[in-house]
Amino acid sequence: MAQEELIMNPKMEMISRERNQLINHLGRLSGLGRGRLNLSRAPIARLLSKERGSRDDVRKFHDVFGWCAKKPVLCAGAIYRSQAFMELDPNRRDASKPRNLSKCNWPRNMHIEHTVLAGQLHNMWLARSVDAHLSPAFFLYNGIATAMHVTEETALGGDYRVLNPCFEDGRGLPFLRYDGKLPASSTIWNVFTGQQIEFSKFTLADHRKTVRDLLKTVSAPEEWSRDVPA
Repeated sequence: MAQEELIMNPKMEMISRERNQLINHLGRLSGLGRGRLNLSRAPIARLLSKERGSRDDVRKFHDVFGWCAKKPVLCAGAIYRSQAFMELDPNRRDASKPRNLSKCNWPRNMHIEHTVLAGQLHNMWLARSVDAHLSPAFFLYNGIATAMHVTEETALGGDYRVLNPCFEDGRGLPFLRYDGKLPASSTIWNVFTGQQIEFSKFTLADHRKTVRDLLKTVSAPEEWSRDVPA
């Protein structure tokens, strides 16, 4: 959906706001240090090392891109956001888990859900033949994370920790794992395109096109799009 349509449709004004946040976040990121993201240091340096890093390095790499609920990012780089998350006042979004409070009293109201698990991505990474010059694109084009309201995370229960079958099942539907798990009222949006995610139709190819178009929009360095999966 074109930006003009987002603005003209009052129903999409909230998504337009989230889209602008996404573009501004990645735009600033792509301009820092000529877009190198401090890749000479952790976590990407460890992923490119002989030891090939860890799943925590994958998570930290995604954190850099804003697929992270912690302050000060608060999911600013999340491409996929639930309606319940977007309805939270951006100034009141909170992912904190104070150690002096029991879980039932945590003030947090948001969560970043790794739709494709970091550990799953790392296992896929270990199975690849990698040279020292490979770009970080692999983790952007295969990784998917969704900003949610904390009540949606609770509704998923333990299922949100299972491996995503989208790479092996022949259908390539990364969001299908949410079907029947999230509350019936939950909707997830691709805030870059302004389209609602249909769990049974949105494919890995759709995600990769979104990432490619997003990086082009923010004039990201060419290296961010090298080694793009088919």
